[in-house]
Amino acid sequence: MDTEQATQLVQAARRAIDLVEEYSECDPYNKVDKSNPWNNPEEMFAKLDAARNDVMAAWTEKKSGNESLGQDNNNEKQNELDDDGMRAVYLDMITDAFADVLDTLRQEEGGNLDVDVLVDCLQTGMDLLSSDEKELLMEEQEESHSVVDDDDDHETSLTPHEKRRIDLGFVVPVQS
Repeated sequence: MDTEQATQLVQAARRAIDLVEEYSECDPYNKVDKSNPWNNPEEMFAKLDAARNDVMAAWTEKKSGNESLGQDNNNEKQNELDDDGMRAVYLDMITDAFADVLDTLRQEEGGNLDVDVLVDCLQTGMDLLSSDEKELLMEEQEESHSVVDDDDDHETSLTPHEKRRIDLGFVVPVQS
């Protein structure tokens, strides 16, 4: 039963990620194409909200299934989130999903882009996440980093954003 709940959670997360990727591949400035989701933000928000709700429902079901099996989920000290790590993971997710939009913005604004304001704006979305959503995001990030090969060529598996962060010295180690 736990495996079925985990599968449902993974499928819900995959659908949510696919939706974000679909939106990130669309040109937000294309006002001509009526099928462009950026031209109907209410519908786009509704779909994103539904995907988020599906993930949260699957997460809650899996978590309650784990509790019914007698697993200890009440150790809050063990489940406390590292705010800096969470911020880094969240910003990585957002900047990866909207890399094209951010790059276009950077090119259009040139030297007039206030990076501090942009980062603050992006971080406000993190405040909308529940503690369960943050925990899920951190667990997913930890799992993805545990899969990285131990060979010296692991840098090739890094995204351009991650490489840039390393170059600038903004690497935040994730506590396991």
